[in-house]
Amino acid sequence: KPKPKPKPRAPKKTPEEAKVAWWPAKTAGKLNINYAGEASFTKAIVMTFDGAFDNADSANQHIKVTPKQGGKVNGKWLVAEGNKQMLLLNVAPGLYTVEVGEGLADKGNRTVAASATGAVFVH
Repeated sequence: KPKPKPKPRAPKKTPEEAKVAWWPAKTAGKLNINYAGEASFTKAIVMTFDGAFDNADSANQHIKVTPKQGGKVNGKWLVAEGNKQMLLLNVAPGLYTVEVGEGLADKGNRTVAASATGAVFVH
């Protein structure tokens, strides 16, 4: 009988690729990413912007998250209750690739200047 494959484990240390700010420089008149990384208060990816969101519909359409080891992330982006400029996606620990599409818009219909892709690590 073959032995079952061990489950992949998230590294304990943050990988170098997730230590780099990968979002574009700020562009006047556009929606700008301020931060993308691990939330300090829960197992989640957090993204903050310079514009507020009424809901997470645009994020759910234009932000794609994939685990580094492949597969799919189940869940939807949520707008933080106390901070309408913050989006949260609850995830298990691990390394993820986050892709922000050009169509992402805030409640004022400002869109990001360009698409961006980078790594986020959740402990």
